[in-house]
Amino acid sequence: LGLPVKPTDQIIMSDGSQHGSVRPACETIFNSNNSKSGHFDSKGHDWHQNCSYLFLGTNNEIVHLSLFNYKLKSPSCQSVIETYDGVTMDNSKPAARICSPITRHARDPTGRFQSQQTFVSTGSAMTLLLRRMPPLTPHSETEFLDGAFH
Repeated sequence: LGLPVKPTDQIIMSDGSQHGSVRPACETIFNSNNSKSGHFDSKGHDWHQNCSYLFLGTNNEIVHLSLFNYKLKSPSCQSVIETYDGVTMDNSKPAARICSPITRHARDPTGRFQSQQTFVSTGSAMTLLLRRMPPLTPHSETEFLDGAFH
């Protein structure tokens, strides 16, 4: 991949398959060499305040992301979902930013699917960042997001 990996970073498969790898710092990498499409869900991992999802295609591919469900409860944009067109988030402005408080469900109250919220890269990589506030109490519902890529 060309991404630096320290020898101390333990790589663990996110779901026991070849779909993604997770580093202890809550970074999940999806590589199209392993899977051309799949699902991601922040609820499937231990809670971390900041989580990033990196989607890597081959040189001639672009990345399509769809967000199905998310809940950001914190007031005044204290929790955010950001998408970046490319690998890096350093010193770059997000292509899109979703601020708390906001909730999105894949289905409306009648059970019908709502239109998907989609993002498309201009190149072969896209980064999704979830920054969230800690739960107020141990029993509070945590902020989350889930979606799909292809």
